[in-house]
Amino acid sequence: MIFCDRTHTVQFINKAAKERYGDVVQVGRSVFNWDFSDPGKPVAVPKLEAGY
Repeated sequence: MIFCDRTHTVQFINKAAKERYGDVVQVGRSVFNWDFSDPGKPVAVPKLEAGY
């Protein structure tokens, strides 16, 4: 589970998400700056809600 604030900055990563995404996802980084250059890793696509 990854929690982000309204500016799409990661605020919390639980153990399962850290194991799945490794160092790609880091607290304090925007979800739009993730680097998935390794095609073998899963790609996270942030879902934007209307009004945010």
